[in-house]
Amino acid sequence: MIQNCFALKKLLFLPALFLLASLSNYGRDAADRPNLILFFLDDSGYGDFAHNGNPTIRTPNITKLTQDGTNFT
Repeated sequence: MIQNCFALKKLLFLPALFLLASLSNYGRDAADRPNLILFFLDDSGYGDFAHNGNPTIRTPNITKLTQDGTNFT
């Protein structure tokens, strides 16, 4: 029972976080709101992108995004 409750809390955390983030910007002009891009990737590792030091794979668009913004790893 306790494990089910914990799993439910984990499942509802991200949607609640996105809801709160979207409500905090309600009524603001588009120029004032922050841009947020969230990537969910399957079967990729930390070193699979050029901005993390991979010399073989070129990812210029992702590299540009990481140079202009904040990169959480």
